[in-house]
Amino acid sequence: MKKTIAILLLLCTMLLTFAACKDDAETPAETDPAETGERLHEDGLPNVDMNGFELNIMTYDNDWFTWAETTIAPEGSYLGNVLYEEMFERNAYIEERFNCLLIVSTQTNITNTNIQNWVLGGEPVHDILMFYDKWVLDSAAYFHDFADLEYVDLLQNYWNPNVTQMFKINGKQIAASGSFSLGMLSRTMATVFNKEIYTNRFGDVSTMYDLVDDNAWTLEKLYELGAEVLVSQDDVWNDQDYYGISASKKTLYTALMVGSGIQFVQKGEDGIPQFKLAGDAAALDKLQKILTLNQDNNIYYDTSNDPNFASPEWFFEEEHTLFGFRVLKDIPRAREMMEAEFGIVPVPKYNSDQKEYYSICAGGDVACLMKTVSEDRLENIGILLEALAYDSEQNLIPLYKTDLLKTRYASDPDSSAMLDIVFDTAYSDIGVNIMEDGISLYLIKNVYVPGKDTFSSHLAVMELGIPDLIATKIKNIK
Repeated sequence: MKKTIAILLLLCTMLLTFAACKDDAETPAETDPAETGERLHEDGLPNVDMNGFELNIMTYDNDWFTWAETTIAPEGSYLGNVLYEEMFERNAYIEERFNCLLIVSTQTNITNTNIQNWVLGGEPVHDILMFYDKWVLDSAAYFHDFADLEYVDLLQNYWNPNVTQMFKINGKQIAASGSFSLGMLSRTMATVFNKEIYTNRFGDVSTMYDLVDDNAWTLEKLYELGAEVLVSQDDVWNDQDYYGISASKKTLYTALMVGSGIQFVQKGEDGIPQFKLAGDAAALDKLQKILTLNQDNNIYYDTSNDPNFASPEWFFEEEHTLFGFRVLKDIPRAREMMEAEFGIVPVPKYNSDQKEYYSICAGGDVACLMKTVSEDRLENIGILLEALAYDSEQNLIPLYKTDLLKTRYASDPDSSAMLDIVFDTAYSDIGVNIMEDGISLYLIKNVYVPGKDTFSSHLAVMELGIPDLIATKIKNIK
C-alpha cells in the first residue's frame, strides 16, 4: 500500500513538472523590439504590397551642397558611419515592408533650369526633388501641392512643422521637410560654448544649462557672460586675444534676430506673405537691442568685410572664444578640431518673457513633389514618404543627436537635453530662407556691419521694394 501511494505521488509530481514546463514554453518572456533590432511601424499606414513600385528621389550630392547633410541613400563604403548604416537599414526595411524600390539619384547642382526642362519635357524622371530652400518659390509652378498626398500628415513632428509651415503659401503646400532627410535639420543653428573657459571663469558648467532650463538664457546674459572672459595680451585687440563670441556676421545676427522672435515676413489669412516689420514696434526694439549690444565693446570678434564668412574662420574651434554659433552640420568638425570639450545650448531668447526658443533653420534642401507625377502614383508616394519620415524620427534622428554629441571622452547628457530643444524649435522664415538678400541680409549688410543706427531709412526702402519682391516670388504658385 505504501509503495502504491509513493508511485502515485511520484506520478503527480511528474505531471505538475510537465505542466509547468509546458506553460513556460507556451508563454515566452516578452522582449523589447528595440533590443532585438526589430523596427516598429506604429505609423497607422496600410501594409500594402506595391508590387515593385519605384519611388524616384533626386537629391544633391556632396560635391557642391557641402554645407548640409543631403544623403538619403549612401553609396560606396560607409561602414563605420552610423548615420549611413541606419539610412541603409531604413531603406531596406521600407522596400521589404511594401515590396517597393527606393531609387535615389544625385546631381551636383540642381537648378531652376533643370526643373523647367524636366517638366516641360514631359518626362516623369523624378517623383520627389530635394531642392535648395532659397530657390523653391522660383520653381513653384512645377510642383504639385503636397496636400495631394493623402497619407502624409505634415502636422507631425517628423515633418518638422515649424519649417514646413513656411512653404504653405497662397493655399498651396509647395514643399515639406521630412525627417528622412537631414538636409534641413543639419542647418539648424545652436550656440556652442567652451566648457574649459566657462569653468575657469564661472565654475560648474551645469549652471550654463540651468540658465536655459530657468528661462534665463537671454541676449543680455549672452553678452554679460561674454564680457567676463575678454583677455587682451597688449591692449591691441587681435586674433591672439580672447573674446566672448565669434561667428560670421550673417550667422550671428540672423541667429539673434530670429532667436528673439522677430518675424521678417508674416502670412495673412489668405496665405500671402506680408512685410510688416517696419510697423512692428516690438520687433524694432529687438533689432535696436541687438545693435546696441554689439557697439562700443570687444565681446564679439569678426574682422571679415563679407558677412557670409567669419575671419578667423574657425576662431571658436581654435579656443579663443567662449561662445560660437554653429549649424548642426559643423559640430562634428568642431569635435575633431578642439582639444577642449564644448557644450551645446539653444540660441538665446530676447528676454525671459519670451515663451519659446527659436533656432533658425535655413539653407538646406526640402522635398518637392514634381508636377510630372501622374495621379495614379500619388497614393503610393504618400504612403512611402510618411513611412520614411516616421521611421527616421524613431531611428535616424536619435542617432543623429548622439553623433553630434560624441567627443573623444564621452557624450554630454546635459547637451543631449539641450539638443532636444534645438530640434523642437527649428524655425524658418521667408525673410531668411527665401528672400534673404532683400530682407535679413539686407539689414545685416546695411545696419549691423557698419554698426550704425540707420534702421528707419533702410526699413523705409524695404517697405517700398519688398511687396514687389514678394509678388515676383509668389507669382509661380498656381
